[in-house]
Amino acid sequence: RSRFGTRRVFIIAVSLFTLGSLACALSSSLTELVIFRVIQGIGGAMMMPVARLALLRAYPRSELLPVLNFVTMPGLVGPILGPVLGGVFVTWASWHWIFLINIPVGIVGAIATLLLMPNYQMQTRRFDLSGFILLAIGMASLTLALDGHKGMGLSGGAIAGLVALGVAALLGYVWHAYGNSRALFSLRLLRTPTYKIGLLASLLGRIGSGMLPFMTPLFLQVGMGFSPFHAGLMMIPMIIGSMGMKRIVVQVV
Repeated sequence: RSRFGTRRVFIIAVSLFTLGSLACALSSSLTELVIFRVIQGIGGAMMMPVARLALLRAYPRSELLPVLNFVTMPGLVGPILGPVLGGVFVTWASWHWIFLINIPVGIVGAIATLLLMPNYQMQTRRFDLSGFILLAIGMASLTLALDGHKGMGLSGGAIAGLVALGVAALLGYVWHAYGNSRALFSLRLLRTPTYKIGLLASLLGRIGSGMLPFMTPLFLQVGMGFSPFHAGLMMIPMIIGSMGMKRIVVQVV
């Protein structure tokens, strides 16, 4: 993103997400839906780091905490409206609208990016392709192993093989990155105690916060018999509490 510019990469990200959403709505089989969801996910995953990079360049360090906190506030609107709108679409329309609703949002986002976002660029080093491949294999293998039995019907031996492959790939990355100044993620960062503590705390916090929007509606629908619409409404109090804390946390820090 630093080589090609924040605005260009963000436009590509928004376009991939929007086109992926349209393709998901038009998919006629589960295989097509999964493929197009991957494309949509690639675009969605690119948007947040590029937007934060632009903020880091645009504001001085003394203002980063309140600025980043302010930016996350609109992001909390999604967990409020998402389950509710999803419940409305599934109950009274069709599942296709879960993806079609992203198209006008993507178009507006692309236009706003062209008009407002600066195109920050800088000299970059060569991309660590081998490190990226090792990390991708490690994370993908371990993720598949976690859901391999129930979701994919894999045998115990296949799951053990995935775990072994994932662990070997991650250990291979540690060996690759040790003393390598051009590694994708430098291991020297772990020598900073505050970074290690923050990384661990963020991992634990995100496991919980990332799980709740998925597990809570599922529990309410499957376990408690709620309709999709009412399960979505039950998410609103939790998000309102989170938005309220965002206003307090800056003053506390």
